[in-house]
Amino acid sequence: TPERSEYLAFTRPYITIPVVILVRRSLDRDLTLDQMAGMRVAVPRGYATLEWVRENHPQVIVEPTRDDPEALQAVSLGRADAALVDLAVASYYIDRLGITNLRVAGMSGFEWNLRFGVRSDWPEFASLLDKALAAIPPAEHQAIRRRWIGLIERPWYRRPAVWGTALGVIGGLGVLLGLVVAWNRALARQVRERTAELEGARRTLAAVLDAMDAQVFVADLETHEVLFANARMCEAFDTDPVGRPCWEVFRHRDGPCDDCTNFRLVTPEGEPAPPVVWEGRNRVTGRWYLNVDRAIRWIDGRLVRLETSTDITDQKALQDRLREAQKLEAVGTLAGGIAHDFNNILAVVLGNAELALLNPPADPGLRRRLERILEASERARQVVAQLLAFCRKTEGPRRPVEAARAVGDALVLLRAAIPKTVEIEERLAPEAGWVLADPAALQRIVMNLVTNAYQAVGPGGGRVRVAVAPDRDG
Repeated sequence: TPERSEYLAFTRPYITIPVVILVRRSLDRDLTLDQMAGMRVAVPRGYATLEWVRENHPQVIVEPTRDDPEALQAVSLGRADAALVDLAVASYYIDRLGITNLRVAGMSGFEWNLRFGVRSDWPEFASLLDKALAAIPPAEHQAIRRRWIGLIERPWYRRPAVWGTALGVIGGLGVLLGLVVAWNRALARQVRERTAELEGARRTLAAVLDAMDAQVFVADLETHEVLFANARMCEAFDTDPVGRPCWEVFRHRDGPCDDCTNFRLVTPEGEPAPPVVWEGRNRVTGRWYLNVDRAIRWIDGRLVRLETSTDITDQKALQDRLREAQKLEAVGTLAGGIAHDFNNILAVVLGNAELALLNPPADPGLRRRLERILEASERARQVVAQLLAFCRKTEGPRRPVEAARAVGDALVLLRAAIPKTVEIEERLAPEAGWVLADPAALQRIVMNLVTNAYQAVGPGGGRVRVAVAPDRDG
């Protein structure tokens, strides 16, 4: 204690003895002082333990005793619920007094650090004692400790070694179980993440295929069963074809198509062959498609047919119109050449008719016939001029043109090229006035419009109305 340190010199602790809680064996649970509120605890007088308990654990009812044996007997006989005695003294007196119904229930938290004390004016002696204690071999030190400080026996299931082993096994199993659980959770998380990634990739691929300006489907090469179809394919055929044969859904047939390309998509070695490109008209939709067929590996490893179809119906229509335009251009070129030759012939006819009229014959009937030849030749020259103007490819100068007359002249040329089943209804108002335009270009515009109109009428025939009227808005 601090008081003893004033007149004694102490060695280093040579042994540490814990103050333990002793209870009757009938109390089958371990205790700490914090759990002993209201319990009567026997504590020997004259020890620092007594004041320490009162200061740190006031909830405990302290029963002071004369000495350690009285504290142990008080618990053994039931006069107290527990006793606080250091382990060495308890081991000694329990064995000496033959007390058999006590056991250690726990540690109090207070320890005795035993030292040798010598006169304070002999510090060298304390140093010699420290050296002597340090020279005791560890094995001998443990033997002395076991000789004088023995734990009071407890049932096997309450022994620290048993509990330590059990806790070690339980801890090991717990760690193993924890590792298994952690591994399972990590694996489940990876599976979820991978599944989410695959689902995201699937949605992205489906979105890309649905956004394509083409119809796409995948079918089994052997069974022809449709395995996938994008949104445009479903819209075009107004059904979900997955699970049904492609020849049934897309061709309305009773069996595989005669022109099926499946056998051309795989090499004799069982590998994908180069793509097959073909075009055709689908009898279900009535539209033309440019198709690209190829063999690919499906998600299960088998080879399947991937067909991408692009609707080329509008392109085919444009090609037809282009061919018609080219034919018209060829006809125009031919007509232009003929018109030049015909114009030369007309020049001879007109020249001779005019010369004959300079010296009019005496016969009035002959004169009348010459005048008619001259009038007819003049009209023919005008028609040739219109034909030459229509065939001219370069833009001519703009000049005032009477709108109704220009449209009427174009219709005269058109009547020979339009089928007899198509009637042209003219509503040409002379009061429509004049316009500043290239007459040949104006005629070509009218002829193109009327040509488109009669082609839209169809082979069954019909009526095309052409009107020229004043602008009501001024």
